[in-house]
Amino acid sequence: MIHFIGNQGMLPCCNSAVIADVMAWCYKDPHKKVIGVDTETEGLNWHSKKVIMLQIGDEQDQFVIDTRFVDITPLKTILEDERIVKVLQNAKFDYKFLLSNFGIRMNNIYDTLLAECLLTCGQKGVPKGLADLTRRYLDIELSKETRGEFHLIQNGTPFTESQITYGARDVEHLPLIRQFQMQAIASWDLEYVLDLENRATVAFAEIENNGIKLDRDKWIGLATNAEDRLEEKEEELDHIVLTNNELLKFKSPGVQLGMFGVKEKHTTVLWSSPSQVQEVLQTLDPSIQSTGVRELFKRQGQHKLFKSLIDYRKEAKLVTTYGKDFIKYIKNETGRVHTIFWQILNTGRVSSGAKGGRYNEDYPNMQNIPALDAYRNCFVAEDGWKIVSFDFSGQELRLIAEGSHDPLWIKTFNEGGDVHGEVAAMVFDIEVADVRNKPDFLRGKSYRDVAKTINFGLAYGMSEHKLADTLDIPVEDAKSFIDKYFAALPKIKKFLEALGNYGKKHKHIRTFKPSRRVRFFADDVELSQMDRKEMFRALGEIERQSKNTPIQGTGADMIKLALAKIVEYIRKNDLWDKVRLITQVHDEIGCEVKEEYVDKWLPVQQRLMEEAGAEFVKSMPMTVDASVSDVWKK
Repeated sequence: MIHFIGNQGMLPCCNSAVIADVMAWCYKDPHKKVIGVDTETEGLNWHSKKVIMLQIGDEQDQFVIDTRFVDITPLKTILEDERIVKVLQNAKFDYKFLLSNFGIRMNNIYDTLLAECLLTCGQKGVPKGLADLTRRYLDIELSKETRGEFHLIQNGTPFTESQITYGARDVEHLPLIRQFQMQAIASWDLEYVLDLENRATVAFAEIENNGIKLDRDKWIGLATNAEDRLEEKEEELDHIVLTNNELLKFKSPGVQLGMFGVKEKHTTVLWSSPSQVQEVLQTLDPSIQSTGVRELFKRQGQHKLFKSLIDYRKEAKLVTTYGKDFIKYIKNETGRVHTIFWQILNTGRVSSGAKGGRYNEDYPNMQNIPALDAYRNCFVAEDGWKIVSFDFSGQELRLIAEGSHDPLWIKTFNEGGDVHGEVAAMVFDIEVADVRNKPDFLRGKSYRDVAKTINFGLAYGMSEHKLADTLDIPVEDAKSFIDKYFAALPKIKKFLEALGNYGKKHKHIRTFKPSRRVRFFADDVELSQMDRKEMFRALGEIERQSKNTPIQGTGADMIKLALAKIVEYIRKNDLWDKVRLITQVHDEIGCEVKEEYVDKWLPVQQRLMEEAGAEFVKSMPMTVDASVSDVWKK
């Protein structure tokens, strides 16, 4: 039954109702703890567009409220009531609109989209829209054609009956979908991680809503310097071409169009063009089939052009991705930079940023801001506030130690020692005091550098080829170092091999307890349809991902638990005007804190993050490092 609350009088499609009816419906039945919630909005920018319809209901009753004419303030009690489960599809979207429009911060959220992401994690091409879920679980076709009409409604134009019915249908099926999902969630023992994701989505919504302030002038100055450096790198590449007899065919005297306008350029090569660069490189080495970074690294000792091209690419990335155009991300409504998170990747980690699509505008990838203070420091606290950041110390390494039970690593972490130095001493059979020495055979790297690279590479399934590229050493040397490494640390080798074998055998892998998040791989049927070469390549990838996912994924579970604890502490103590969540990058969480409250907040965030770490790591403390500043620091 549809109940409409607005100023349109009696309508054939529904009963007339008032806000008090919604309140009575939510509270009359002591067993009614689950309600569907949805909004329809003028657009997608939650800071500038309005909520024009709010829907609350279940499979029996649906209340459709015209928020242009009806005060929904009384519903704040329901939407923030922790005893009532609010079921939504893509909850972050509705959370931000209800917050920006009405100051409502929903509590106890269940997101059907997140649940489906957990149930299909790693599976390709599985649609997760609401219409897909109603079809999958309820065998009901839910038309979404009307959705595109709402942003066209202007000047209080009455809703059509089809629009009201559409709004009602969007909440009618949500509680029932949840029931079916929960059965599947239970069958895979994913209740803990689903609860974790639902709690964390509030924190991600708060980060998206709050954004972070960017010093426009400082960023422009940085971008200008990057342009100058890029031009110098381009001139350096041109000079190499002009002074090399093999490359003189690319000489072209005269004036040409450079990256930043007209300038004198004496080669025909546009260094930003992969095809033109490949032609130059093939003149030096006809076997080159790619201009990718890996190929350049492999050959950087072959000719100085390769090393210069690597340097050029680094500067070009700063100019194109983090150049002057970046200031377009500053929102007029807030004067701050905002991002959008995708909460569950295959490993369980998050990504951020959006290019057009349903948002009709771009949002920056805040996960990949260069880890250089010059760039991070352009993001600043508002006057009277400080940026407080905490990151887990050696998170992935401690997780490897926890999973492998390696005695050296556990002892070193418990004693606050240098695990990279201890490993280097063991692998190269040298004294710890000598691990920073740089023997000739390591080509400028120290023993500790090699150990550190391998240690961190373990979490990403590093091969001898990748190690050789990273350290600029022969592949045979890289293989020898890895062999020595595993000979010295057999428990780590056994742990990683066990993960790889489990994934290949069971076609899925899990993160550490208590989350036990699942990542699914291609099953035996899919593998049997591949040719032999493709199948072996797929199994190799499954093995690598099986080693990687439990480490990265558990790190993601840990940071999400920390986020949930922080946002719940802020809510419980009503600190919204003193503490704002503003960043989450890898194993770091950043808050903007009122200057006079910083000393009180520091021990709170430290405690909450370390409590989250202790849920997953039992053999050693999961410590955090703090930073307090007027700017964001790396």
